[in-house]
Amino acid sequence: LYRSVATCDIIAGLHRALARRMSDFAQDGWLDGEIYFDGGLAQNKDLIVSLEETFMKDIKTLGSPQFTCAIGAAINLMHKRR
Repeated sequence: LYRSVATCDIIAGLHRALARRMSDFAQDGWLDGEIYFDGGLAQNKDLIVSLEETFMKDIKTLGSPQFTCAIGAAINLMHKRR
């Protein structure tokens, strides 16, 4: 691409930037226990590696994480319509 930077290096940079941004939300040490990552992005193995490097912890994901968010959204909507 521009300046002959390899696409994989650009994507790795995006993963590191996302991980740093997520860690900004977790300041003040309130992440003492295990960390679970959910949603469609939890399927991205390289992003998980970047998160583990940033948080210096193992990041756990559930099977089919894209569905757990969708199910949660559906339950939330169901409760709002009552």
